[in-house]
Parts: sequence; structure tokens; C-alpha cells
Amino acid sequence: MIKMQGGVIMKVYDVAFLLLKRNKKNHFIYGLTLLFSIVVCFIFIDFIDNPILIETDQVRGILDPQGFNLPLSKGLPFVIITFTWSMILYASQYYFKQKEQEYSLLIISGMNLVSHIKYALCQIGLILGAVIPLSFIIGTLSLFLINKLIYDYLDISHSIFNIRLSTYI
Repeated sequence: MIKMQGGVIMKVYDVAFLLLKRNKKNHFIYGLTLLFSIVVCFIFIDFIDNPILIETDQVRGILDPQGFNLPLSKGLPFVIITFTWSMILYASQYYFKQKEQEYSLLIISGMNLVSHIKYALCQIGLILGAVIPLSFIIGTLSLFLINKLIYDYLDISHSIFNIRLSTYI
């Protein structure tokens, strides 16, 4: 609990919600960055896990004209997924760096470490609670469109609505 001006005592969750409302712009930008990164990662994880794309994609080499078992649908998405994860880590580090002054003021005002952790988890939980389901919805819809484009280009006659469960996990 934190004693505020006028003798009002606020719980950690109340402070987290109050400051979440006041800094909407920072939280919104962080949420959009996470949303974009998760959608891109979701799409490329499906490329790695899509057996239809793997069957039609085979790298051909000079020494081995028959090809070898490293399709482009596995190698290139891995690089992009690695980039998106580094983008998520950088955005999170930047987000917490921006909140350093806020955290310092809360500690100076008497918030202990456990309450401080609850405060940060409450704010991040609200952001992730909105971003993750939304990113799966947007990712699934965009994956239908991307599968349609790729399947038409590669002349694959398969349903675009087949998304493996492991993509979501």
C-alpha cells in the first residue's frame, strides 16, 4: 500500500491502473510493437511447421542436383523469427528503461520489492492480456491470406485454412 496525498491509501493494483491510464501512449506503442512482432513470428513459425510448403520446397545445389533436405521454408523463417525475438527483447528493454524514473519514485515513496514486482506484473499482464489474443487473431487471418497467395503461386491445391496446432503453441 502507498499513502498518497491527502492521506488516501492506495493498493498496488490501484497505482498500477492509475499510472497505466496516465501513460497510455507509452503502453500503446509498446503493445503495438509486441503485436507486430508476435504476428510476424506467428506467420513464420507456420512456414517452418507447414508440411505442404516443405514438400514443395527443396534447395538444389551444384554438387547435388537432386537437392538436400534444408528447404528455404525452414532456413529463412528461422532468421526472421530470431530477428523478431530480438526486436521483442529490445522493445521490452526500452519500455522498462523508460519506466525507470517511475519505478524509482515508487520505491522512494515506500513501495517494497514484492509490491514493486506486483506493480510491474500487473501492467505487463494487462498489456500482454490484450496483445497476445489479438496477435493470434490477426496472425491467423493474415496467414489465410498469405497461404492463399503462396499456394496459388506454387500451384498447390490444398486448403488455406489448415493451420497446425503447434503453430499456436
